[in-house]
Amino acid sequence: MKVINVEIPNCKHCQSKRTVKNGMRNGKQYWLCRDCNNGFVDSKALPRMRYPVDTVAKGVCDYYAGVSLNIIRESINKQLGLRPGYSAIYDWVKRLTTIGLTKANIYIPQVGNMWLVYDLVVRLKSGKEYWLINVIDYDTCFLLASKLSDGRDTKDIVSTLEIAEKRAGGVSPKVILTNGCQNYGKCLEHVFGPDITHIVTTHFQNKELSTNIMEHWYRALKDRLKPMDGMDKSQTHQLILKGFTLNYNFLRPHENLKGKTPAEFAQIVYPYNSWLEIIKSKLPKPQ
Repeated sequence: MKVINVEIPNCKHCQSKRTVKNGMRNGKQYWLCRDCNNGFVDSKALPRMRYPVDTVAKGVCDYYAGVSLNIIRESINKQLGLRPGYSAIYDWVKRLTTIGLTKANIYIPQVGNMWLVYDLVVRLKSGKEYWLINVIDYDTCFLLASKLSDGRDTKDIVSTLEIAEKRAGGVSPKVILTNGCQNYGKCLEHVFGPDITHIVTTHFQNKELSTNIMEHWYRALKDRLKPMDGMDKSQTHQLILKGFTLNYNFLRPHENLKGKTPAEFAQIVYPYNSWLEIIKSKLPKPQ
């Protein structure tokens, strides 16, 4: 006689092992938990989510890597025979980004005395151009601030520098490298004092102080611009920018950091190594 082993899933809502079959729903096995009395389909998803945690995590990882929404949807369709809507993928991105940021914002990076300030123009869905102003630590490549602004005037630059200083735990650099905006000099003195050393460098210029870090950061920024396509300058957009910073600092290994993340180089022990670990942190704990 052939014996068929049926895997009994833990409860999706409370992780109890006391679950029993409870009929079929839309052609799929339905289960009932004897402890919390909730029913569920064993979809390997978080409570009140439809898609498996590994599918959601990969979708968010691909999004921050610059993969288009259409390609993400087609990949999921090949895997599961389902094609999530654009709004569903954005909801995944927002949910996991919020979870990851809540933990990441606790940590203060140990940064060096030299920072790089770099800006570029971003064109959004409306056709309007904005300035993306970034501050990155030279030693660890840790992105301290990234702000989308209407302009590149004194107010915008000072605000970004103050965000960077606060992110570094109040530590100020001794040297700042910039790409030449005339407003930077007085802004640096306003935030860091008159003793700050300001070095103006040129993108891809063959100098020891500029080439490696600026080329590396420029490549990262090009990937970053892809998820921005089609979005407005809204609260969601600002969260996406913070999500890219999270991905860049805490989850993405860097070749020029010997396969480590900037957070690791900045002596941060972040509890998650991937978007999958971030979403799994919200699975109910076994009782």
